[in-house]
Amino acid sequence: GGGPGGGGRGGGRGGRDDDAFGAARGWIERHPIVLKATSMGVTYSLADLSAQLFSRLTNPEERLTLEARVRRNAGLGLIGLLWVGPLLTVWFEWLPRGFPGAGGG
Repeated sequence: GGGPGGGGRGGGRGGRDDDAFGAARGWIERHPIVLKATSMGVTYSLADLSAQLFSRLTNPEERLTLEARVRRNAGLGLIGLLWVGPLLTVWFEWLPRGFPGAGGG
């Protein structure tokens, strides 16, 4: 039967949202490096924004131009996106194969 809440999808709000989340989940599973690299780039960028704010609050006489602050932030975001994120993704996927039985999970 196809009654309300049937179909093994948990009832919920309906198939449309479930399909969107399922598609997103499928994309994430197929592209883990892209997702993790992007999240690392965002993390690096937000961390730099926090550091710049802290520096400005503790050293009000330090005056970097807006262009210098933006370049610094973009550079750090790109390091996270293009280097650290992909590197750590591959590293942490390789570790369990390189050292079987050494993991905590």
